[in-house]
Amino acid sequence: MASFNGELHRIQQALKRGLFKKVDHAGSADELLELAASMQREGSAPHAAICLRAAAQCQKALDNPSVVAHHETQAGQLLWREELQVALISNVDDSAFREFVPEATSCYLSAIKIHVTHEHWSLAGALYADMADFLWALGTPASHISTPFLRW
Repeated sequence: MASFNGELHRIQQALKRGLFKKVDHAGSADELLELAASMQREGSAPHAAICLRAAAQCQKALDNPSVVAHHETQAGQLLWREELQVALISNVDDSAFREFVPEATSCYLSAIKIHVTHEHWSLAGALYADMADFLWALGTPASHISTPFLRW
C-alpha cells in the first residue's frame, strides 16, 4: 500500500505544471497503466481502477476519446467484479449498501457518454447492457442509481 501511495504521489507531482514546464501526459498515462497492472496483480482492484481513471484523464488531455472510454470501461469492470466478489463473500442481501456501484456506474456512464458523442451507438448500447447485467447479478435495482449523464 505504501508503494502505491508513493508511486501515485510521484506521478501526480510529475503532472503538476511548472511555469515553463511541459506536462508529459503520455508518459504519466503509461506509468499509471503500469501501476494499475501492478495493483491488479496484487489483487487490489479499487486501486487499479483509480490508476485507470487517472490514465483516462491523461488521455483526455491528449484528446484520445476512444482510449479514455476504454480506460473508463476497464476501471468500471474492475469495480463491478470487486463488488460481485464482496457480495458473494459477505452473503448479505443489502442492495442499499454497495460500496463500488456508484463509482463503477460513473465509469461506465463516462464511457457511454463518449461513445454517444462520437455516435458509436453499438458500443454505448453494449455498455448499458453490461451495466444492467452487473446490476442484475447484484440484485440492485437501477432506480437506486443516480444517473446524471442520462440527460444529454
